[in-house]
Order: sequence, then C-alpha cells, then structure tokens
Amino acid sequence: MKKTITIAIGLWAVACEAQTTVNGGRVFEGTLRSNGANSVVDFSGAGSTAPVKVGLTAARPSTCTAGQLYFATDATVGQNLSMCSGSPGSWTTAIGGSTGASPGSPSGGLQMNNGSGGLAGQAMIYSSIAAGGTEYQQGENCVKGVSFAAGSWNANATSEQQAVMTVPANWIPTELRIDETATTNCNSSCNTSSGAGGMSTWQYCLGTATVYNYYGCYVAGSSPSFEATSADAQAASAASHTIYLYLGVTNSNPGVLGSGSGAGYLTGGAVTASICGEVRL
Repeated sequence: MKKTITIAIGLWAVACEAQTTVNGGRVFEGTLRSNGANSVVDFSGAGSTAPVKVGLTAARPSTCTAGQLYFATDATVGQNLSMCSGSPGSWTTAIGGSTGASPGSPSGGLQMNNGSGGLAGQAMIYSSIAAGGTEYQQGENCVKGVSFAAGSWNANATSEQQAVMTVPANWIPTELRIDETATTNCNSSCNTSSGAGGMSTWQYCLGTATVYNYYGCYVAGSSPSFEATSADAQAASAASHTIYLYLGVTNSNPGVLGSGSGAGYLTGGAVTASICGEVRL
C-alpha cells in the first residue's frame, strides 16, 4: 500500500508542476486544452509547427465547429486553407493565388475597400469586347488591343462602323487612343474596284452608333501615327451603350470601302483602339 501511494503522489507532482520540460514525443488521444485567464500556448520558439489538420479535399469533414481549420493538399495553391465559422459550422475556403493575386481580385485587377473592414476585387465592367481586346485595370477600367485590319472594312459605302465594346450605364471615358499600327493604303486597282475617284485619304473615329466622331478622330497617315484624347469632359450616358470605331473615306470624289459582301478594297492598314473609363453615379 505504501508503494502505491508513493507512485500516485509522484505522478500528481509531475502533472501539476508549473515548469516542465518534455524532451521527446508525446501522443495524446484525448483533447489537449489550455484553460484559465492566464493560460498561454506559445509555439513561437518551435523549430516548426503543423497546427492544422491535413488531407485531401474529399476527406474534409462534412460538419465542423467554429474555429476549426483544414488544409487540403490537392487544392489550388493559395486556396488550400478552409476555415469553419457559424452555427452550425460551415467551411469557407480562403481565396488567394499562386502568382500573388490579392483576395477577390481578377487577374490584372485592383483591390478596394469593401466597406466592412476588408478588401474586394475591382469588378471587370465591359462586355462584348471585339476580338483581340482584353480588359485590365489601372485605377479605372481599360480595354486595349482591339484591332481591325484593312480587310475587315467592306461596306458598299464611303464609311463604316465596327463595334469595339459595350460599356455599362453611367460610364464616362477618361482616355481614348487610336493607333494606326500599319499604314492604311489602297493600290492603283482601287480606282476601278471602288469606283469614282478611288480612295486616298481616310479618317478613323471613336463614337456612338448615332454620333460617329463623338469621342475623337485620327486622320490616317498622320504623324505621329496615333491620336490620344483625354475625354473626361464627355457626358456619361445613363444607359449602357456600344462604342464604335468608324472608318470614312475623306478625299474628293471617293470610292467605297468594299463590295458589301465580304470583299474590302483597302490593300493595307490596321488600326488599334484603346479605351479607359469608369462608372460615375
């Protein structure tokens, strides 16, 4: 009996010792807790830590308790960690990217305050962007790379419009640019194929369906080979609308751009449109 009491007292002393150093591994099959206002769990000096349950996405528990974490090894890099919140608990996956993209932001996007102490990605706002064009953000929303080659102009008329993109309601442009990336021209056969006196000079404009030059124009062959316009003074439209690129023959007694059935009479040239703007309420 005396020996048994000695062992029990010794175990109690070890369990209640305030400063205990464990050199080696310990495996706990129950819950390890730290209770009380003065309790602290400090792993700041550890050689390494692995505090989160790890497994495949499919193995993540279907139910959880608020505060739990789960690291899915097969998830997209930057989106491996799930957090449990609410009652009953439900999982929410942290949003990130392997290339360092900010949470909630599309590729090439910016962050803004979401009004609730967090961040939200600036939304992409344009639609129906013509081939080659991409939207990006640099404080406002911009589209670059929308290009039209000579062969795309084939109206049986001295001018033609082609849709660049659709902008949302209350959108106002901040800058527009027209670049002539390849010289616009028409060879000698133009005089016969396009009729009248042929084509020799052209004008490119950005505008609306009803006002072709609303945002500004560029005369083909000018130096420098682009026209940049600060269009901040243009009034915003209350309705969503389409922006068009216009090409018109400007010389006297002109011919037409094409047959109207897919054949254009220009033999060279390409123009690229770049547009920046923002929604103002």
